[in-house]
Amino acid sequence: MKKFKSILTVIATAMALLSCAKEEEAYTITVDQSGFKDIAANNPSVEALVITTDAPYWIISVPEWVTPDIRHGVGGGGSTIVALNIASNYKNIATTTYARSGEIKISGGKTSVSIPINQLGHTAVFDPDASIGGITNLEEFLDFIETINDGEAPIRWMNQNMEIELLADLDLSGLTQWVPIGDVESSGNSNTASKVRGNPFSGVFNGGGHTIRNFNASVDLSDGRSWGLFGYISHATIKDLNVEADINLTASGTADAGVVAGTVFCSTIENVNVKASITSSGTTSTHRFAIGGIAGFVFGEYTPAETFDSYIKDCKVTATVNLECGTNTSNGADCMMYGGIAAVSTNAKDNSRNHILNCVNNGTMTVNIGRCSGILPTANYGTYIEHCTNNASQVNTIANGRVGQICCNLSAQSHIIDCTNTGNLTTTGSQTTTAAVVALMGEDSVYIEGGARSANTGTIIGANTRYLSLLCANNNRFDHISDVILSGKLGKYKANGNHEMYGVNASNIMQYIGYINPDYADMITGVSYMSSNPNDHDPEDPPEDETGIRTAEDLKAFAAAVNSGSPIGEWQNSAGEVQLLADIDLGGEEWTPIGNCSVDNVHVITGNAFTKVFNGKGHTVDNFKVTVPSSGQNVVAGLFGAVSGATVKNLVIGDKVVISNSSVSGYVSIGAAVAFASESTLEYIDSYARLSSDGGKDGVRLVIGGAIGTMYSADDACVARNISGHAHFNVANSVNTNNGGNGFSIGGVIGYTAGRDAQSSKTRIENCTNFSSFSVQATRTGGVIGTMNNFTVAEGCINFGDISCTTVKPANSRVAGIVSAMGNYTGIKNCVNYGDIAFAVPGDSTHGYAAGLVGQTNDANDYESYIEGCASYGTVQSDMWFNTAEQFMGIVCASFNAKKITVKNCILGGKIGPYVPTAADHVVTLSSDNFSQYYSLTAASRKANVKFEGNSFGTRP
Repeated sequence: MKKFKSILTVIATAMALLSCAKEEEAYTITVDQSGFKDIAANNPSVEALVITTDAPYWIISVPEWVTPDIRHGVGGGGSTIVALNIASNYKNIATTTYARSGEIKISGGKTSVSIPINQLGHTAVFDPDASIGGITNLEEFLDFIETINDGEAPIRWMNQNMEIELLADLDLSGLTQWVPIGDVESSGNSNTASKVRGNPFSGVFNGGGHTIRNFNASVDLSDGRSWGLFGYISHATIKDLNVEADINLTASGTADAGVVAGTVFCSTIENVNVKASITSSGTTSTHRFAIGGIAGFVFGEYTPAETFDSYIKDCKVTATVNLECGTNTSNGADCMMYGGIAAVSTNAKDNSRNHILNCVNNGTMTVNIGRCSGILPTANYGTYIEHCTNNASQVNTIANGRVGQICCNLSAQSHIIDCTNTGNLTTTGSQTTTAAVVALMGEDSVYIEGGARSANTGTIIGANTRYLSLLCANNNRFDHISDVILSGKLGKYKANGNHEMYGVNASNIMQYIGYINPDYADMITGVSYMSSNPNDHDPEDPPEDETGIRTAEDLKAFAAAVNSGSPIGEWQNSAGEVQLLADIDLGGEEWTPIGNCSVDNVHVITGNAFTKVFNGKGHTVDNFKVTVPSSGQNVVAGLFGAVSGATVKNLVIGDKVVISNSSVSGYVSIGAAVAFASESTLEYIDSYARLSSDGGKDGVRLVIGGAIGTMYSADDACVARNISGHAHFNVANSVNTNNGGNGFSIGGVIGYTAGRDAQSSKTRIENCTNFSSFSVQATRTGGVIGTMNNFTVAEGCINFGDISCTTVKPANSRVAGIVSAMGNYTGIKNCVNYGDIAFAVPGDSTHGYAAGLVGQTNDANDYESYIEGCASYGTVQSDMWFNTAEQFMGIVCASFNAKKITVKNCILGGKIGPYVPTAADHVVTLSSDNFSQYYSLTAASRKANVKFEGNSFGTRP
């Protein structure tokens, strides 16, 4: 319309000029009007207009979708041919356009001629070669693959941005054989070059936020193969895609494989999420066999004209990995290797760089291979690994390997900056180099730099004590190591499972960062240790006495004494603490919780709660089960049942712990470490337990927390700090459809919190972190806290897990990255969500609430409740997007519920959109221009009382 108005302005000017001519003289204008019927909707031809006039000046006016090839529509006299460029009236197969019409007017002197112009609208595709602007179904997808592999241009599937766009989810389950996109004959597979024979993929593939499901294949890769969803990509981009895969790979020669791409040559893969099962029985050759959760081989190239870097960024992999090496038992560049993000990265020792940025790896890795890491095992020349997180645990049984949770080998011109490992690592080989971050640095140009977070919080166990480290196992040659924070535990592997743990603390941390070449010792600065289970003591302090619990029998006897109200002095040291002096394995027995009380949903304890101090001293209690019967009412289930006025600290709950309930009839609170805590302090607890439920009675509260079940403050505060959740949740078939305080609450760290009435005694949650991803059927689901009821505050909490609510019951469920619901006088401050959040019920536009930070706020009075200094960087998805009345979604909050609350100084990024995107409704990427539109998509009346102050857009650091 602006163009049309500007033409009218010029017309007016030209008319003024004409008025200066001899007004009494009339001029003639004739126009050839042929060829103006039914102009094509798509790719219309240029139309020619023949104008004959004796007027000294003339002008032409046109509809806005027509552009003449003369400047500003002003022409001269005499015979003239004007070319008219007609804009397309065609978008894609999912878009209907309508016929449009208008007129072209030529004026000169006192004469004018009008010519009608008509254009067709798009209703359907009849020409199989015509562009449809994207891939709409599996048949089109297979045609697209064939086109690429035949070396033909994929114009048919390109949108207006020249991107091949996926317009729908795809299910590949019907395919019996997979041929990669860009299935080249050979890619060279060299460590220094990658010369391709065949037709790689070289365009932009935009997944549109859609999912390719059931990418299932069992393949034996021949020598020189690059295999994956895409085989070989060159100067290409793959973005905004989800892939669900189950693949089994073997190789008989050098091969590179990735779930997304086998070889990435001068290309970018960004914002791709993979959920996969990856298995292999190995290779029969002694050549490289590289497998990656995203990509196998990454390569960059420098030319005198331009530098082509490769990028894998903002990607996330959640995979169950089981790999054997076959006959290739090497740990060098020609070994079998697996990386959660990519397997090997290099270039031709030129100025190009490969970048692995802001990527996250989740899941488990059970392997017998020479190199395996959560991010990138082989970082050869010119590779940057920055701001990445590995949450996956690894067990590697190779006899002589090189294993690090972030990287195995860091080579020339490469570095690691601000990366962290939270996963546990166990290697059993007596010659295997074992490290939390990187196994080997062997070049003068490489370095490691830390950040604000710890570079490791996992437990690292290895048999090779010479090369065993919480940082880098073999610091042979490097440029520098600086400003690295470490925590976690380190121990020597024992085949019987009773590993010899080292007493790592702040004063001796330099002994545990690995072998250091003496010539490079002064290149290390700023390495510090911050224990997640602080038992460090000043060397000058007198040692504590060793009274406490050493065996499973001791722990059982202690629990029995607490539950019967008997004295517990025999397990208390001189300071009155009950100490755990060793890891405890309870042999899979049914466990009676310590403080096995009856607790009702108004927080009244009946029985003998634990009331003293329990110091786990960093040890693990593992391999017990608690089964809540279907008749259970007012049950508390965990290692500890009820604690009151107590302290429980420095404790790890192992991953063989199983706590479950089956269709209980009354109130139940489950927490792997502590089921119910009243006016107590819970700190430095890690939970790896397995928690399952098939629901509870409708309208009766059921609580499940990854570490803590319920917290309650009355006259004194109840505090949880520095607790991490790595728990596994299996929750299905919920019959509790209540979305209020008597609903079904699940939290990655804490299930439910409440305070009585005194603001001075609030329940406080401090610096707690969830690493678990989980998809559950529950009416209230939070990454850190399930339900935060009245008089609770949370500060410094982080969610790394993807959290989704899969309830199919007719009730409004709430799911969010930090907490599902906030009550009166509650607040969250400096909390961060990195996970993707979804109400994962396809097509349900009625029931699900989904938000980056908070599902819903309730009962807020006088702006005493707040969301301050928080950040969210994940993707929020729900088909509530399609509900025109009440879109209960938001980057901050799904529904403020008309309550008074302040949202202040928050940083908001990520994406938001439908769970099942359509061609018209894609997931929206937030930017500085639009982020404020997505604070909350609920009705205006529900957010009318919210104060928004000082919020800004930001990307994940």
